[in-house]
Amino acid sequence: MYYVTETHSFIWYLMDSPKLSKRARAIFDKKVNLSFEEIFLKIFQATNFIFSEINWSLILEVNKTKGLKDLHDRIIVVKIFDVF
Repeated sequence: MYYVTETHSFIWYLMDSPKLSKRARAIFDKKVNLSFEEIFLKIFQATNFIFSEINWSLILEVNKTKGLKDLHDRIIVVKIFDVF
C-alpha cells in the first residue's frame, strides 16, 4: 500500500512531535528507513527540490501574492514562478 504525506506530518515525524497521530507514526515507522541526515542529504542532492532562504525581500514579495491563504503555498508560488 502507498501513502502520501504533506510536509507538516513528515516534519512532525522527523522531529518526533506529539502532534503526529499514533496511526500516522506507525505508518511512517513502517515506510521510512532512513535517518534525518540521510533524508536531508537525499533532498539536498535532488534536482527537483529548491532550498530557499527566508529573507525580508521574499517576505515582502510573498505578501503581495494574492489568491492563496496559506503562507507556505504563497512562498512556493513566488519561488516556482521566479517572481522573487
